Amino acid sequence: MTIYLTNGGPDNNLNVQKEECGFIEIAPGSGAQIEFSSEAGWEQALCIYSDQRIQVTEKGTYHPERNLDPWSVPKNVTNRGQVYAITGWYKEGGPSARKPWNQSEVRTSFNSDGTITVGFDDGVKDGDYNDIVATVKFIQ
Repeated sequence: MTIYLTNGGPDNNLNVQKEECGFIEIAPGSGAQIEFSSEAGWEQALCIYSDQRIQVTEKGTYHPERNLDPWSVPKNVTNRGQVYAITGWYKEGGPSARKPWNQSEVRTSFNSDGTITVGFDDGVKDGDYNDIVATVKFIQ
């Protein structure tokens, strides 16, 4: 596995594996609206990193500061594409400070309506990739 960044994840203390990141590119002059959902019994988190590998938002379940409200990617005012990495995380069970975060497996889907779905499958490994999901709609 290739380490994308260190000091990542919900507690900013884990290695982020590049192979388990979903990547989106925001074209010059564009932005995006990202909607989130979760269908899991275990605690879930989703972290998004800018192309400078700085966490720009964190979403998830069971934590008041980690909600599933939509997030807007700012308009790209540069003359090159801006790449964002989306990562999913889970704890085995409900919320507990004692339980470690684990990086989830990722699947990226390109939809016929132009949106991109980045879905994550937690440690249950049921192959549904809906444990925490980001759906990206690009805005001109």
